[in-house]
Amino acid sequence: MTQAKKDLQDFKLQTYIHKESIKTKITPDNQLQISLKIDALCDAYLRVNTCVTEQRDMNNVPTMMYTPNKENYIQEMRVRTGMDQIIPYERIKFDLGVMKTYEMYQVYHSYYPLVMSVNYQKNGRLYAFINYAHFTKDSTGAINGAHITKQVILINGIPFEIKSIYGLNIGGTKDDADDDTAQGQVDDDGEQECLVCLSEPKSTIIMPCGHLCVCSDCGKTIKEKNYTCPICRGQIGSLIPFKMKTNKK
Repeated sequence: MTQAKKDLQDFKLQTYIHKESIKTKITPDNQLQISLKIDALCDAYLRVNTCVTEQRDMNNVPTMMYTPNKENYIQEMRVRTGMDQIIPYERIKFDLGVMKTYEMYQVYHSYYPLVMSVNYQKNGRLYAFINYAHFTKDSTGAINGAHITKQVILINGIPFEIKSIYGLNIGGTKDDADDDTAQGQVDDDGEQECLVCLSEPKSTIIMPCGHLCVCSDCGKTIKEKNYTCPICRGQIGSLIPFKMKTNKK
């Protein structure tokens, strides 16, 4: 097993930005303000960049994020340990008067109007949870929100993209901070059974596609018999165990 695969297998997300919590507003003095909710199981550092051009190396690893200047296009702050922390509008603000309109809306390869990253260090390793987004507009063309298009975890400089997994949210709670197993959450009316045998509870994600959540036994069978993912037909490289929790409504 390569070190990168071992790092991913041992990894548990310590910080998380709630995508649905990201809100924007424009003030009378033409400032763009952003509010969001963040979970942090350890102290971290939040960095919000606008109008970002990303540079990557030959292995497709992000190495640098360029903005027109740091003073007007970057906001940084410390985040203390805690769940459901609201970062208020006044903490993240940008002067639209110094920005060009096209900078806020254009989207193409390696350019992102908004990038939010949470950086932290644990057990001697550096981690970053990076959210790439574009701004949404109302009928008048004014910014009225932000939409996350991609989420990436950097583990000691190696990127792993977070993909949607059917019926599952990857995250954690403060009570689970010392547990190295990934945490899965479903609503109390959601499907919790293995998608193969339909009887045992989900406890394993097939990777790297992340398209299927199955029970432990079905996961082992799928891997041992060299089956492909039934959804994308991709090869199955590894299995990631998780613990299922139920969110009461």
